[in-house]
Amino acid sequence: MNELLAKAIKANQERGFHSHFEEHPKAACYAEDAVLTARQQYEALLGKRFEHVLTQGEEDAFLWVESAEVSPFTQEKNGVLYPLQSPTTYLSKAETAAQDWRKKGVDERTTVLVEALETSAQQFHLIALAAQHTTGQAFGLAFQQASAHAADHALAVIATAYTLLSKYPERSNYVRPLGTVALKNQNSFSAVGKGIGLVLAGSNAPVAQSLPAIFANLMVGNSVLVKAHPSAVLPLALWVRHIQAHLNARNINPNVIQLAVESAETPIAAELMHEPSVSVIDVCGKQETINALAPLLRNKLKTVFVAPPVVNQVIIHGSPDLREAMRNLAWSICLHSGQMCGAPQNIYIPSSGVFTKGGEVIATQEVISLLKNEISSIVLDKRRGGVMMGAVRNEQVKTEVEQAMELADKVILAPLALSHPHFEKARMQAPVIIGANKVNTPCYQRAYDGPVCVIIETHDIAEAVKLAIQCAQQTESHYCAAYTNVKEMTDRIATELTNAGIHSLFNLIGFQFANQTRAFTDIYAAWGDPDFISRRFKWVQTKQA
Repeated sequence: MNELLAKAIKANQERGFHSHFEEHPKAACYAEDAVLTARQQYEALLGKRFEHVLTQGEEDAFLWVESAEVSPFTQEKNGVLYPLQSPTTYLSKAETAAQDWRKKGVDERTTVLVEALETSAQQFHLIALAAQHTTGQAFGLAFQQASAHAADHALAVIATAYTLLSKYPERSNYVRPLGTVALKNQNSFSAVGKGIGLVLAGSNAPVAQSLPAIFANLMVGNSVLVKAHPSAVLPLALWVRHIQAHLNARNINPNVIQLAVESAETPIAAELMHEPSVSVIDVCGKQETINALAPLLRNKLKTVFVAPPVVNQVIIHGSPDLREAMRNLAWSICLHSGQMCGAPQNIYIPSSGVFTKGGEVIATQEVISLLKNEISSIVLDKRRGGVMMGAVRNEQVKTEVEQAMELADKVILAPLALSHPHFEKARMQAPVIIGANKVNTPCYQRAYDGPVCVIIETHDIAEAVKLAIQCAQQTESHYCAAYTNVKEMTDRIATELTNAGIHSLFNLIGFQFANQTRAFTDIYAAWGDPDFISRRFKWVQTKQA
């Protein structure tokens, strides 16, 4: 076991801070001209065929299609042409490649995949640019989400998988004394992947949501098809190309991972989902995509991991520094224009007010005004606001904000004018704060794809906790955050949320933001749970007398 893997396994067990990949694009471990070089590489990709090891010398075997990728910053198509084959061809190649890949064994597969991650750092800046100009994320955030943090999460998945796959010995001898004789047999234990994995990526965070699933499948011996969203292909295409090249250089069939693209004229997702040889499906996207999987879930025909739209909850009881707490919330709401699945949405505040450190009660309306002012200050900062918020990836996000205002009982903060200092044509969307009566569940028991903050005033803190739990259970939540400076209240809220199966975050301030999960520490993203790996394979025993 190499040192990198050993440290990752130890970090998984301890759940403290650990990070192997530097998250800042200008860190000393990266080349001084890495950003400039990446820009040149990115521009060289535009308007050309996206070739990789599988297309070399086989260009005519593919249909080359242009995706629907348009930069949210420039409103220009990237013009990249991606190689497309039939679902039958993808599946046939995946099945053939998987046969040899499974034979490699867990140790060899782990070594190969850890090396692939280590060498991927050379591509981080290019991948970040591709993510920026498909998702609308600011470059710094894209570098984290699509490169450094994504690689850390993948490494954590490798470490968890290695631990699970090493649970039993490969062979054992069974001897049971029976008087003057003994029963003897030899046993072998094999962790067998369930089959082809299909990753259906979304358009918001295509790499962050997909890379852990890719590495989880590969670790257990499954081949994997990565079906990219038509508007966000390039970031995943770069990752897949890198892994394929790494496998090919080690004389491993690179078809064990394939990029599957589709166009309006050639949709393939539905066909792939229902193919019998596809055994594991990871899906991140709109509710309509998830609904299409309902028959498969009901009949238990496949193992399905779903990352649906989420409604994250916040309860405000009090804070030693209320302004700092509201500043932290405002940043989390504004980051990537509220499009991150970890963004807070519903905020429950008792109508009786909230407590400060000295026991003073601050009126609810004053708390709301503090949040409103902090969001406004970010939006109105012409130098940094637009850069931090980034662009919204499509017009649907803006429509969601309009729908939120229509459903609201009142609009507390209408969207302010917002522009980007470096991209004149950037599609921008400022946050909106709306108020919803606690009985107006159609307004707050739904996920908004964009910077929407819903304030729900409650009778008291008990009702706030009750409504937050109800909403989390009716929808889908990554967490419920809470602010309180009373230990007894912290314990009470934490107990109620834990008993309800809801992850809780308390008193986040400064640079600790709710919507940034950390590998090796946080488990409120699906891939932090060992179940994320163990459901992709099964143990098989062979006994010989």
